[in-house]
Amino acid sequence: MTALNLMEEGQKADFLVTGGWSQKALEEASRVGDASSVWDDSDNGFRSVPQDGDYSISEDAAYVHYTSNNTLYGTQFHHLPDSGGKPRVVDASSDICGVQLDVSAHDVIYAGAQKNLGPSGVTLVILSPWALSRGIQGIPTMLDYHTHVSKGSMFNTPNTFGIFVLDRVFSWIERNGGLEGAIERNRAKAALLYNELDRSDFWRPHAHGGSRSVMNVTWRLSDEDLEGAFLAEAAASGLGGLKGHRSVGGIRASMYKRMPH
Repeated sequence: MTALNLMEEGQKADFLVTGGWSQKALEEASRVGDASSVWDDSDNGFRSVPQDGDYSISEDAAYVHYTSNNTLYGTQFHHLPDSGGKPRVVDASSDICGVQLDVSAHDVIYAGAQKNLGPSGVTLVILSPWALSRGIQGIPTMLDYHTHVSKGSMFNTPNTFGIFVLDRVFSWIERNGGLEGAIERNRAKAALLYNELDRSDFWRPHAHGGSRSVMNVTWRLSDEDLEGAFLAEAAASGLGGLKGHRSVGGIRASMYKRMPH
């Protein structure tokens, strides 16, 4: 949908590929036009995010896309990635309202609600005036940003329950210290776990230090044959859902808002 609305004929879209979700975004944009990765950490197992100077932006890029947090590999941007003066698009699905995000520095922010905001089936989209000024013709009505903006997000019958829950979550955030409080809680929860993982060589954190996520902590055991026993003992202690994603394996602890400190 982003590529349809932003990429004109003859333009490119540049992607920072830092995990599975940014790979999928690149694949979908490639169906629309000339989309390519300008940085890809797959050869290193997606252990880090790029720093400014690690990549070059195409002169004819319509926009630069990145995924702010990578749930499968436990990496996260802790800085605003350089876009070479091009519009920024970010998939903030797994860390929106959990980390600092400069809204004014992005032209499109989109986030599925199911991680930090509410139930699945709702997507929050924030668009800049530039994103709405493109006027690209031939976009299917349902996929055109203008359709949803002009109809107040009610072009079709909206997911009323999902939006209701979204409202309740926003109210909860406001009552519990606002965004600053949510950010501090996430940092504190992640620090507890990372400090313990770094104390012993028995644990092997996946992400490199400067790229570690405060939303999803991923690690392996030095003896991977013990991971099954670890997961079983953790579940017996009331800590479930720690098995890593099927495409990655290992251990993963997700610390979204519903996870207590």
